[in-house]
Amino acid sequence: MKKPHRKRKQNQSVEAGQPFTPEQELLFKQLNDEHLGLALCFARRRGISDPEFVVNGAMLEALLSFDPSKGSFESLLLSIIFFDGIDSSRKEQRTRNLLTSLYDDLKIADQAIVHNLWLADLRAELNEALQHLSIKDQQLIRLKYEKGLSLKEIAELL
Repeated sequence: MKKPHRKRKQNQSVEAGQPFTPEQELLFKQLNDEHLGLALCFARRRGISDPEFVVNGAMLEALLSFDPSKGSFESLLLSIIFFDGIDSSRKEQRTRNLLTSLYDDLKIADQAIVHNLWLADLRAELNEALQHLSIKDQQLIRLKYEKGLSLKEIAELL
């Protein structure tokens, strides 16, 4: 049986929108100095497109949710980076798929526009050529190709 997804808990001492205390800022700086190089290396090796951004967010999230009884700070930080990298790559893939689909739609639309322009040019050339024919010949061609009448129907009309 699949386990339900657990939302990461945030440390209760820091609420959303409140500034860090001096002790928390010092702890964050120490942990950042200690683990930044490893975290950036891990993020780059995972192929994360913007490793600095992901690592900074993961560092903050790890600091807010760190519980020493559940494991080391380093393992928490790397797992957050790992899962954020997966989320990031999925978002990038969805964006690529959407852009590819939009590009394909634009190509189809461009082809339709080119086709319509070609038809308009062709109609203009045909109308110009028809001007050089007699009125009776113009009428015959229009009945055949514009109205779609058969030769028998045209003969009955004329």
